[in-house]
Amino acid sequence: MKSRRFVSLFWGAVALAVMLPAGPLHAQSKVFGVTLTPAQQEQFKAINAAAEPAKKAVRENAALAPSEKQAQMKAIYDGIKEKLKAILTPDQLKEMEAATAAQRPGTLRNPTNAKVFGVTLTPAQQEQFKAFNAAAEPAKRAVRENTALTPAEKQAQMKTIYDGIKEKLKTILTPDQLKEMEAATAAPWAGTLRNPTHNKVFGVTLTPVQQEQFKAFNAAAEPAKKAVRENAALSPSEKQAQMKAIYDGIKEKLKAILTPDQLKEMDSAPGK
Repeated sequence: MKSRRFVSLFWGAVALAVMLPAGPLHAQSKVFGVTLTPAQQEQFKAINAAAEPAKKAVRENAALAPSEKQAQMKAIYDGIKEKLKAILTPDQLKEMEAATAAQRPGTLRNPTNAKVFGVTLTPAQQEQFKAFNAAAEPAKRAVRENTALTPAEKQAQMKTIYDGIKEKLKTILTPDQLKEMEAATAAPWAGTLRNPTHNKVFGVTLTPVQQEQFKAFNAAAEPAKKAVRENAALSPSEKQAQMKAIYDGIKEKLKAILTPDQLKEMDSAPGK
């Protein structure tokens, strides 16, 4: 269950990163997949500026876990998006809908992709998967358009729909593909380091000095991680095992700079 939570958080993060434009929102003429007019850009800058105190509060709240920060930031951006909708034309609303429908969630951004949920599909399986995804579209649309739902409720209902698609996909997979899927979703160590500049890693709150040391450990390991990621000769389970060994090494180096209290914090962290 813990590993699946990490994967869910990861794909939630991927979906949010894809939906939002790169860089500061106020500097974009295209946000949430919609091209804005100069006048709308100014209105959007005001909407975004109004949300900045809330975003800053979340970013600087050291008491929040990464997953809690992610959830709260997503809620803020959902609020910005709803306000933006109020100034869009009908054609722009359609443009937004088309952009977000093609980007939710991470593994299903491209339904024709040969790899979904971490599994490489055959051409025949891709067609079956497209059918599963298409059959679920009315349910997804109903959730997206239900204004009575909070962002958290929408997220939960969308996750249920995608979990259903995943279960259907499992019925057409080979035993080796099922193992590939399991390996892709069984990496509880992944995600703890997704933001190396965050002040909490492996369940431990770091001081600013420790954060810099940790960034150095993580950077030193990057060539090894890249080599594993790019090694086409490795199976998914072998990649997982080798990446875990690399992260275990980073964790051991981190332990050397922790205080006794921080070591206890790491030991008591969920999913340690």
